[in-house]
Amino acid sequence: MATNFPETGLDSLTNPTSTDTMASFSHLAQHANANDAIEALQAKVGVDGSAVTTSHDYKLSNVTGNDKAASVTGTETLTNKTLEDGTALESSAAPTTDAQIANKKYVDDQVATANELSELTDVTITGTPADNEFLAYDSGSGEWINQTKSEVGMAIGSDVQAWDTHLDSLAGLTPGIEGKMITSNGLGGYQISSTADVRGYLNVEDGADVTDTDNVTLAGALMDSELTSITDVKALDQSVVSGASPTFSNANFTEATDKNYVTDAEKTVIGNTSGTNTGDEVSATTSVEGIVELATNTEVDTGTDTSRAITPDALQESKRNIRWLVFNLVEAGTDVAVATNIGGDFVSPISGTILQSDTTPFYLYATNSTAGTTGNTVVDINIGGTSIMTTNKLSFDTTEKTTTTSTTPPDLTTTTLSVGDIITIDVDSLATTPPKGLTVYIAIRED
Repeated sequence: MATNFPETGLDSLTNPTSTDTMASFSHLAQHANANDAIEALQAKVGVDGSAVTTSHDYKLSNVTGNDKAASVTGTETLTNKTLEDGTALESSAAPTTDAQIANKKYVDDQVATANELSELTDVTITGTPADNEFLAYDSGSGEWINQTKSEVGMAIGSDVQAWDTHLDSLAGLTPGIEGKMITSNGLGGYQISSTADVRGYLNVEDGADVTDTDNVTLAGALMDSELTSITDVKALDQSVVSGASPTFSNANFTEATDKNYVTDAEKTVIGNTSGTNTGDEVSATTSVEGIVELATNTEVDTGTDTSRAITPDALQESKRNIRWLVFNLVEAGTDVAVATNIGGDFVSPISGTILQSDTTPFYLYATNSTAGTTGNTVVDINIGGTSIMTTNKLSFDTTEKTTTTSTTPPDLTTTTLSVGDIITIDVDSLATTPPKGLTVYIAIRED
């Protein structure tokens, strides 16, 4: 049989007993099986210096002299491999002690779960960070948080950029000896200047006497002697140059001829002065000339104001300009009858606008002395033979003596009346029991 060792298992060889005869087993097969097993053992052990990686010789090639191979569970001392504290190491998929070695999967998993700032235990990222945000430490929460530059309190931008050129210029200067100063070079940059150079810029000579009038004047300063009160000058707390707007109280002024100040009330009077108006006029009365306010249309309509003046326009639009045309067509006690042009032609002596209002029905209306009953009485008004109303005309409801109470107020198709227009009035229909007496009223706002 072919050997099973070492690929699939150990061989099971038949071992003859002392009573077995040569015929009991195949002598040839016994030798063949034994030879196969021996060859497999040789291959597994390997020759000296074997390069076969599965052989024992290859695997134990570094064990020399009195060295022993390390066992799985035994305790051995590894030359040049012993841990300093003697701790035995063991591999773990989730290490919790110092003696456990983390395997690659565990390390990869930990890195994958903490590969962003937001995954760190002491970092809190709020929302989606915008460009140029900072990671700042918050002592209140003990965490690092994302903040904008305004939240951090840093004004980075145009201010820093504006100074960038100046900083570059300063950075290019070579430090000099003590006592020198940095000054503008007049070309948008800076330079290192000596004290002599600076004095020259200020027009001050070396060792100049600061009490000398010429030196002080050359330096653009003032001598105390040139001022009436240096204390007052030093006390100025606002600009008094031309174009400035200083604020002073009355205590700052002393009255003098032609240099008086005015009060707020006097300023108002001066501000009111224009043309022939002196600013101190009195209100006008019926006997005194003066300032007068113009009345509104409503004030003209009310008619009780004694201090305001009426303009022609306000008078034109007020009820003080309303004229009434009154037509007494049927005598009281006489039945009204259906008729055309009842009372004949009437020639208008005025021109203007015919007024009508559903809320003010006493502009265009008619009255009876005795009301009709059962049904309505309808009256129509014509100018030049054409009705001035739509289908809704002057209508007396049953038992009513006036059209002002009608459920269908009149609607006008024209409101214009001219001098010389012919006005005629018709009775279009009657109640079953006709009314008595008929008078028609037309309100005109005269042009």
